[in-house]
Amino acid sequence: MLNPILASSARRRMRTMRTPLIITLYALLPLAFAVSSVLTMSQSGLSITAMRQNVDQYIMLTVLQFFLVVLVAPAMTAGSISGERERQTLELLLVTNTGSMRIVMGKLLEAYAFLALVVLSGLPMTCAVLAVGGLSLHLALFSFLFLLVCAFAAACVGLFASSLFKKTVAATVTAYLIIFAIGVGTLLPLFMGVSRTLRELVDNNPNVSATLANMSMKDIAALMPPILYVNPGLGLFTLLMDQTGLLNNTFYSLGNSYYYSDILNALSFRTFTYINMGVMLALSAVLIVLSALAVRPRKNPIRRKRKKQ
Repeated sequence: MLNPILASSARRRMRTMRTPLIITLYALLPLAFAVSSVLTMSQSGLSITAMRQNVDQYIMLTVLQFFLVVLVAPAMTAGSISGERERQTLELLLVTNTGSMRIVMGKLLEAYAFLALVVLSGLPMTCAVLAVGGLSLHLALFSFLFLLVCAFAAACVGLFASSLFKKTVAATVTAYLIIFAIGVGTLLPLFMGVSRTLRELVDNNPNVSATLANMSMKDIAALMPPILYVNPGLGLFTLLMDQTGLLNNTFYSLGNSYYYSDILNALSFRTFTYINMGVMLALSAVLIVLSALAVRPRKNPIRRKRKKQ
C-alpha cells in the first residue's frame, strides 16, 4: 500500500502554485547556459575553442546546480517533523497504524521526489549545452545521478535535524550547521599534516607511481584519510576532473593535495566518486534510522513506576 504520509504530502505540495514556480525558476538557469552555448557556436562555429568553452560552461553549470541542491535540500525537510510538532499533529499520526519509520520515509520521499523533479528539470537544457561537443551524454547523466545522491543525503540531514527539535527554525539552523561541518570540516586533512606513512611514501620514494601500481585498490584507498570520502564537494571535483580532465591545478593547489595526487591517479578519480556516493548513501541510511528513533514516542518513567506499584 502507498505510504499515506507520502501520498498526502505530495498531493498537498503539487496543488500549490509555488511548485511550478520553483521548477520554472530552476530551469531558467541551465536555459541561460544553453542559449549562451548556442550563440557561441553560431558565432565561432564548431571549433576546438567552442568545445572548450562548452566544457567550461558545463563545469560551471554542474557546480552551480550542486550548490543549489545542497542549499535547498535541507530546507525542504528541516520542517517535516518539527512542523508536525508545532501543529501538534505528530501525536495524532503516532497513535494511528502509521509507524515512526513510515512517517519518516513518507516525509523524506515526498521532499526528495520534488527535489529530483527540480534537478531533472534542468537536464534538457544541459543536453542542449552538450550539443556543441566536448562531452558525451552519458557523462551528463552520471553527473545528474551524482546530484541526486547529494540531494538525498542533504535531505536526510534536514530530516534528522527536524526529528530532534520542536521548532522548525532550530531544525533548519542545525541542518545547515551540519552541512557546513561536512563540507568544510571533512576537508581539514588537505590543510593539516599528512600521516607519516603517506609522507614517507611520497617524499622518500623516487617512483611513487610504480609503487602504487603494485598495491591493491583496497590498500591504495586506505592511504586516503577516511573522512575525505564523506565530502560531497571533493566527490564533485573528482567527478569533473575525470570527465573533463580539467580542474587538476585547482585541486592540487589546496594545501597538502600534492601528497594525495598520486593516490587519486592510482585509485582513479571515478573510483573515488563511486566511494563518495556509496558513503553518502550509507550515512543517509543511518540518519533515517536515527530520525525514526527520535520520532518514536518515549515511555514515561513516572507512569512505569506507577504501574509497578
